[in-house]
Amino acid sequence: MKTDDFLGEDFRRERGENREVVIHPATMSPLLVWALRVVHGLAPDIINAHSAWRRLKTNIRPAHAAPKHGLKLVRAHLEQLKTSGGALPEYIDSHEGTSRSASAPVPPTIAR
Repeated sequence: MKTDDFLGEDFRRERGENREVVIHPATMSPLLVWALRVVHGLAPDIINAHSAWRRLKTNIRPAHAAPKHGLKLVRAHLEQLKTSGGALPEYIDSHEGTSRSASAPVPPTIAR
């Protein structure tokens, strides 16, 4: 098998990645030692930080999530509308900030 069998017929060595000068081992060895020291030295902190992040992420509710007592708040609001004779909004115009109310009052089966 030849190189062309894997890389194609139009592959030319002068165009490939091995065209650059190889880093001399006297330069590469200290760089490799330094890189390994950094990775081994920081690895425990990185792993601990990742574990803490995952723990926090699973225990913190997203900002857009409804509060845990949200259903109670909705029912209380509906009850207040029912007792005051208010109605649910039918349409809210986002440009004018106005709303048109529904003509029917809050049904008694919703506000329990």
